[in-house]
Amino acid sequence: MNFPPRRKRSDKKNNSENRKVKSGTNGKAVVNAFLLAPHGSYDVPHFVKVGYYHDKPFTCRDCDKAEIWTATQQKWWFEIAKGDVFTQAQRCCSGSASIGKSESGS
Repeated sequence: MNFPPRRKRSDKKNNSENRKVKSGTNGKAVVNAFLLAPHGSYDVPHFVKVGYYHDKPFTCRDCDKAEIWTATQQKWWFEIAKGDVFTQAQRCCSGSASIGKSESGS
């Protein structure tokens, strides 16, 4: 049996670094439309038409702090958590955490 030659540890490290860079370069992440939750609309979201998510600025509704909803956060929200495709971020991380604490405490 012939096995492929073993890769050096340095080759593996370089390959994993390249994968990290490709996943979300320049504030963009590729859309996988098959993983999106069904939305029941005739219109297609802009990020699906374009083919990638991009970083979006928003202002937290609780603390009025300017934040960025990153492309990787959007990818997680829409494809993994199955969030509605026509929603946008409204609270920063600290604002969301304070809401969770107040709801669990009451």
